[in-house]
Amino acid sequence: MANTQKKIIGQCLLCDSGDLRCMPGYEKDHLVSCEKCSFVFSNLRPSREELDKVYGAYSRDFERTPGTISKMEQTASFLKNLSGAKNVLDIGCGDGEFLKIFRNLGCAVFGSEYDSATEEVCRKKGIHMLGGGLMPSVVAPHESTQFDLAIFTEVIEHINNPLEVINHISGLLKNGGYLYITTPNFSSLERRVLKGQWGMIAYPEHISFYSPKTLDQILRKSGYEKVFLKTENISIFRIIQFLNEKRSGGAGKKLDPEGISAAAQGAIQGSYVLRLAKNIVNAIMDITGMGSSMIAVYKKAGH
Repeated sequence: MANTQKKIIGQCLLCDSGDLRCMPGYEKDHLVSCEKCSFVFSNLRPSREELDKVYGAYSRDFERTPGTISKMEQTASFLKNLSGAKNVLDIGCGDGEFLKIFRNLGCAVFGSEYDSATEEVCRKKGIHMLGGGLMPSVVAPHESTQFDLAIFTEVIEHINNPLEVINHISGLLKNGGYLYITTPNFSSLERRVLKGQWGMIAYPEHISFYSPKTLDQILRKSGYEKVFLKTENISIFRIIQFLNEKRSGGAGKKLDPEGISAAAQGAIQGSYVLRLAKNIVNAIMDITGMGSSMIAVYKKAGH
């Protein structure tokens, strides 16, 4: 009991308020909501052993569909043109494939990762890896320049010191440098339907949950200016599976959301009508702020 009590955080990770409300239906993941700023997070701090177990089981051999690769290439090209980036840092860079695309665009690329095994995967691909994990350290002479672009995709939901990390990233960026960040959207339609069964809620892996409001709040608090923040996508198939199981009391036919999603992506890539329909859905999700994923670009204040 004593160890558990020591792991309780007890105050908001964004505004330091101690006015926290336990969220009914989310007890297994220890979620609380700040009454002052509405930020949602797990109030129980994972141990290093728990985190090592989770991240040690990660696959380091990702398979990507042609559609996913194409989207990565389009995103990299857009960010390169927007920022004029000559050097790029990807914090939590995974297998380094995104950085390889930037390298093909003529950028010097740097990465950091949680564990040494993943670092080695990236080094073998010719990516210069920085020490320090989510708080990369720049120590060698050829690393002394600050970065034009920092990438922080699907990482911020894993940490419970977001202000410290975001401020550290700011110190690595040039004045006027860009930050590209993605994270699940707790205000999404998908989460509202699935509630505590939403797949993005997974203690101790995911422990902080942002809405467009709270993501904008933390970035502005850290000295960034918004370029854009949008939401997109919805997993209709996960919702169908949830409703099917709920209606049948868990005895219904099991659906395979990953398999269905992969088949749907293939069909969409091959059909103009389906691509148009997807674009319309994404536009609606963005307007309402209820897409499953948030995508944001912010600029470090300064010229």
